[in-house]
Parts: sequence; C-alpha cells; structure tokens
Amino acid sequence: MAGLLSAPVPGIGFGGAMAEAVAPRAGGDPAPRLRQTLDIHPAEPDEDGAPAWLLHDRMANTYFRIGAEEVDLLSLVDGRSAAAVAEAAWNRFRRRVTPTDVEALFEFLRANNLAEADDAQRRRYHGRLAAKPSMFKRLLRGYISFRVPLLHPDRFLTAALPWVRWLGSPWTHAVLALLAIAGLYLVSRQFESFLATAVGFFSLEGLAAYALTIVAVKICHEFGHAFVAKAKGLRVPSMGVAFIVFWPVAYTDTTDAWRLTRRRDRLQVGAGGISVELGIAAVSLFLWNLVGDGPARSLLFLLGTTSWVLSLLVNLNPLMRFDGYFLFSDLIGVANLEQKAHASGKYYLRRFLFGWDRPLTPDRPRLGYAAFGFAIWLYRLMLFLGIALAVYHLFFKALGIVLFVVELVYFIAAPIWREMRAWGRERARLRPNFALFRTLCLLGLGICLFALPWRASVAVPAMLSNHVATIYAPEASRIVELLARPGMAVSEGQPLMVLEAPQLKHDLAQAIRRHDELILERASLGIDALRRERTQVIVAGLAAERRRIEGLRQRIARLVVRAPMAGTVTDMPEGLQADIWLAEGEELLAVIDHARPPYIQAYVPEVDVARLRPGGRSSFYAEALNGPRRTAIVTEIAPTAARETPEILASSHGGPISVVRDETTMTPRPMQGLYKIVAEAGADEDAAPPPQRVERGTLTIEAEPQSLGQGMIRRLFALLRQESGL
Repeated sequence: MAGLLSAPVPGIGFGGAMAEAVAPRAGGDPAPRLRQTLDIHPAEPDEDGAPAWLLHDRMANTYFRIGAEEVDLLSLVDGRSAAAVAEAAWNRFRRRVTPTDVEALFEFLRANNLAEADDAQRRRYHGRLAAKPSMFKRLLRGYISFRVPLLHPDRFLTAALPWVRWLGSPWTHAVLALLAIAGLYLVSRQFESFLATAVGFFSLEGLAAYALTIVAVKICHEFGHAFVAKAKGLRVPSMGVAFIVFWPVAYTDTTDAWRLTRRRDRLQVGAGGISVELGIAAVSLFLWNLVGDGPARSLLFLLGTTSWVLSLLVNLNPLMRFDGYFLFSDLIGVANLEQKAHASGKYYLRRFLFGWDRPLTPDRPRLGYAAFGFAIWLYRLMLFLGIALAVYHLFFKALGIVLFVVELVYFIAAPIWREMRAWGRERARLRPNFALFRTLCLLGLGICLFALPWRASVAVPAMLSNHVATIYAPEASRIVELLARPGMAVSEGQPLMVLEAPQLKHDLAQAIRRHDELILERASLGIDALRRERTQVIVAGLAAERRRIEGLRQRIARLVVRAPMAGTVTDMPEGLQADIWLAEGEELLAVIDHARPPYIQAYVPEVDVARLRPGGRSSFYAEALNGPRRTAIVTEIAPTAARETPEILASSHGGPISVVRDETTMTPRPMQGLYKIVAEAGADEDAAPPPQRVERGTLTIEAEPQSLGQGMIRRLFALLRQESGL
C-alpha cells in the first residue's frame, strides 16, 4: 500500500515442519481435483538457483510460489489417492515422495480453495462460516484496516499507455535530471527567497493548499505504478484508498507483478510512483525560478520540496509494507522477505530461550533474515505505540481510552500472546540445556529487579545556588555617588550607592504644593451647604495627596541603594561610575553571602515525592564534566505542585524539565506535576568552591525503597488521575 499493493506469494514445500503441520486426518477427505482457473507461470529462480514457478488463481488473483517437485505433483492431482500420486511421481518423474507429502499438497490445495468444489470443500466452507469471527471482531478488524476500491483502471490504462509511454524513455529521464540540476543551482543563488516562500503556508489557507497538493501528487504517484505495470504487460484490477486506523493511504493493486521473471522489471514497477514524484519535483524546482511571486510560485515550491520528501521518507522505509519493502525485497532477490524474516526471528528467539533447533518453515533460517525481523518488530512496536497515543488524543476521553486499549491489545499484546501460546504447545520439547538454564536465570533476575524494593534513591533535576541578592535600579536615575566596589565586604543595610531622580523631586514638589493649596482652600471655606460639599472633595483630595507624597518619599529613599544582606559585592558591570544615567530595572550588582553554605532547589515528580522525608540525605552532582559533588540535607518539601520552574532548568534553556510558557507572564510552567525540594548543602572540606551564582545538575536523594513494579504502578495511577482530571 501507500503506492503499491502486492499480495505476498506463499510458498509450499514438503518434508519437515510443513509435513507435520498438515498431516492428514484420520478418515480424511477424498482426493481433490485441480480447478480449471489455475495457471502456472515461470518465476525467478530461488536463492540457491533452483527453478521456481508461480501458481496463479485467476478468480482470487492470488499467486503461490512452488518448486519443480510441486509442479510435477500438480500434474498428477486428478482425483487419484495420495498413494497413487506418490507411485505415479516415481514412475513418471523418478521423484521419491511419500503419501504424507502428497497429503500435505492436498491440504494446501483445499485450504487455499484451489481444488474443485465437492462435498469435502463444501464442508470446509460451511465450517469456516460457522467459525466466522463475531461482529465485534469484524468491526475491530475493519476499524484497524480496510480498503475502498475506487477505480478499475485496466481498460483506461491500456488505451492511455501509448500517450504516456514517452515519459519512461531514457531521453525523458535525462531531461528531468538536467532540470533538477539546473533547478538546484538556480535555487542556491536565491536560497533565502526560496525559504521565504514557505512562510505563506503557516495559515489555514496554506495548510489547505498543502493538503490538496499532497492528494494530487499521490494520485500521480499511483498512476506511475499503474502505467509502469501496464507497460510490462500486467493487469491492474483496482486502485483506491486503504484506511489504516482511519488514516487514508492510496493504493494500486499490482499483484500481477509477481509474474515478472526479471528482477529489474519488478523494481521498475515498485519505483514507478517515486519516479513520478521526483520528476514532478524536478520540473517544479526549475519552474520556481522562472515565475514571479504569487500562488503559482507557492504551488511549485510545494511540488518541488515537501511533497516528495515526505513520500521518500514513507515509501522508502523497508520496515513497512510500502514501496520500500517491495523494492528492498526485489533488490536483494528474496521473495516473501517479511515471512522469512518473521520465521527466522522466531527460530533464533526460540533457540536462544529454549535451545530448540527446528525451523518453522522449510526455508533455512538465516541470521540476516532474523536481524531484519527483529528490526521490523522494534520499529512496528514504536509505530503502533505512536498510533495508539495519536488515537487517544484525537478522540474524546472515553472513546480515546477504548481505542488506545484496542490498539495496544491488537497490535502489541496479541502477537506476543500468540507466540507465547506457540511456546506452550511445544512445551513437550523442553529439555534441560544451557539455553533453558540461561532463560530461567534471566527470568529470575527480571522478577527480582521488578518486584524487590532495591531502588532507595531518587535522582531529580536541581540547581545549586549561593545566597545571592541581585540589585536593580529602582528608578530611571543618575548615579550621584558610587560607594561599592567589586569584592568589597558589606554588612546588611550598608549604603552601596546614591542615586538621584530629578523627575521624582519634581513630582514631590508638585504634590506638596497641591497639598498646601488644598489646605488653604479648606481654611477659606464657610459653613453653608454648598461649601460643605466642597469641603468633602477637598478632604478626599488631601488624603490622596498625602498618600502620593508618602509614596514619592519612599521611592526617593530607595535611591540610597543599600545591601539587603551581609556578603560580598560582585557582578558589577564595567563602566558603572558616578554621573551616568540608569534605566529603571537595570541590573547594578549582586551581593553574595559566602559565609552561608549554598542551597539546592530540586523538582521531584509527583509519583516520587511521597517517598521523601525532611532531613533526608542527598548528593548534588554538577552537570559539568568532573563537576563538584556536594552532600546536602533536605530541609523543605513543598505541599503542592510547583506552578513555575527556574529558567536554568527549563527545556527552553537546555534544561531537563519540559515546560510551556504562561500566556500572560511568559514564565516557564512544568508540563507534569513537580514538587519543589529545598536542601541545604553541607560545608564539605573537600568540596569544590561554591558557584558564583547558580549551577545546574542532578540531586540524588535518599528515599523509601521501591521496586520497579511499584514505580510503574504509581506512575500509571498518576497518569490516570492526570488524564481524568481527578
């Protein structure tokens, strides 16, 4: 899908696991006859060079890869018994097969509806109807993935092929390559203008244009597959849209590509869609340099950049069954690569765990296949977890939780459970060996790590700070006298500098004059009713002026800048001297109290805060390489979650705490529940000198012992409380 849909080609072989898996039943069905709608086509030889064929069911449009032995046996399947077929195989082809091998072939034919309808086939059909999944399971599978065919384009492709065949010629490819090179060169000459084109798409209209462009390019992508397949003489029965968890993905049914015996032809069919997108990108990139600003240029920008980049990221990924998987499979010349990878992965997994050495399929397991299978499992685990989270957040809470659980069960838990059930069915094969001993040891170790409360500490982000007070200019003012100097020891309340603010003096004089005028006016008023009303206004005005005068005097008093605590003057800017003007809020200097040990602020997740107690010991490790280690004692644990975090710990400043900005104050707010912890650092003799201001690091705090299992359960309940709003 995502450009190319091609059903896997199951293989059939005799002997070993296959023969055991489909052993005949007692009192089995009568010998089958082949349907008349089956064809046999030559296929690319196997990896070992052995000849191979494709058995094609025209009615179901499915293919089955078979070898020379199966081809010979199929010619003998005409209603005769398994023993008779085995005898005829020896007499005619000198092939030594057993009746059990032939019964395996019969079972394969009936299971895949390749035999003529008879009483046995009808019984199988009714048995499948009786075992049909429930309505819930059918809805579940339909929700996970379903296809909607929209076109049956084969006749149109046949008629239109002569008109578009030139697009696949070497001359066209050469011209497109030249256009791409020229477009890249011209864009490099005005790269800033090129990037500026993207700004217009950060809007609702821009996103709509982007979506329509993607749809148009994907349609061209699918017709790229279809026309290449038709040019190779293949039939394209349908095109449409597949929905994977309601996400639309275009597809083209090119199952007939299995009939192509040349690997290069199959690669061309698989790469047809990507080739079309790259061609569109080359032309668009070149034309972008020739048109002026406007909608056309913006459209060309989209076609020349984001559309094909996204397509390559998705379609060239061999770990999903998109174009990249089929291209990779054909490139290395391995049919049914995913099935072989899964089988080899399970084989090596079982061999590692239990020492079992029997292949799951007739194909010989290979370590390379197993590595590819493990990569598929890991990638899809992460992908399905992402899909589950996306589904949860896209729907309202109740439905989101249900769909989230469905995703986890169907995509992750169910495959694991099926594999474990397979282990259970094979438990009779368990024998004492090194692999089983190793597995039991690892299992025991895992249980101990999960269940035993061995985690007796909590490591959290923290910062080490001195007791420091930063002093800012209280008003827009001029320095009259500078008393402080860097490194000077000061006592609490000691003047550091004297400032002058002429505007404040002017405002104070105006307020005093207005106050005196109101006093004189009140003294001159009589006692009649109108003047009594005026007296009330004057009294209110006097009170306001007195408050204003008091406030101005306090502001003027703050112009004598004093040390807020005893300590050492530091962080004085160069050029700070008398007679220079200062802006309000401008940083002047800082006073650090080195006599007191530094203190530490840490932020602990909600699930761990209950394990901490005041007085607990802790150690601070600076973030810098070989930074200082300081012991500390927890002195304070906040009773409520912190509403903001220091900038130095925020992710926006390279810190470890993920934050969002408050819309009004723009202060960093933690995205999860964090509780502030304060610890006093000890005066260690071997500790490094205290930092000048603050230092980021990690605080490891003694905590109530807890197992991994307890931690996971606590986090789960905390997440449920957070998401439910309780």
